[in-house]
Amino acid sequence: AVDQTKTTLTYQVGSTILTSDIYISINQSTEATQCSTIPGVVIDVPENTAVGRKTVTITYGGLTTSYEIKVVPTTPTLATLKKLDFDTVKAYSTVKSGLTGVNFAVRADDAAAATSMGLSTIKSWDSKYFCDTVQLLKPGKTYWFKVRTYVYINGERFYSEWSTEKSISLPALTGVDRWRYETKRQLLAHGVYSKTRENIIINIIEHESGGNERAGAGRTCVGLLQFSSCWT
Repeated sequence: AVDQTKTTLTYQVGSTILTSDIYISINQSTEATQCSTIPGVVIDVPENTAVGRKTVTITYGGLTTSYEIKVVPTTPTLATLKKLDFDTVKAYSTVKSGLTGVNFAVRADDAAAATSMGLSTIKSWDSKYFCDTVQLLKPGKTYWFKVRTYVYINGERFYSEWSTEKSISLPALTGVDRWRYETKRQLLAHGVYSKTRENIIINIIEHESGGNERAGAGRTCVGLLQFSSCWT
């Protein structure tokens, strides 16, 4: 029997499936033995040229056993991160065509866990390089991105390992612009966002209170423009 607690079960596409990574138990032995050290063992290793599930067959002493390995895409890297707006970053991977898509994840510098941006099949840079965009990142913070690729085969997604992280810092906003994040969040939540609408509301806030939530007499309105309670 193959000892799957010691045997390597996942490989990157194109890598060598090493017989030294295979351990079997013989005659109900409690100790697994490295296959490459056993005389007379014959190992049938499949070609590792495509993503998917493969079968490795081992023959010894007239008996045959087999086990399944998973071949996943090679680990990608992040090409670049571009700031598109005060809260929006577009992430580009180095992955070209040939895969189904990518999955970016992002975390703030003060967060331990990253949040998945979902699966993306968007391509740019001459329709070759996969990319994705995330918004509503809070200004004044540094964000760390990573990416993995995936291939969809027979109803199953085969994911690569995550890339190393890459960071980008978003400048803090000052004055009335401090209210852009909440303004955009509310507009997006109600499906009515546009940059024009965002600017109109910011201009109203500037006119009524100058962005000062404690604004008093002397302004057209007392206090900051607020969204009504029916807005989330």
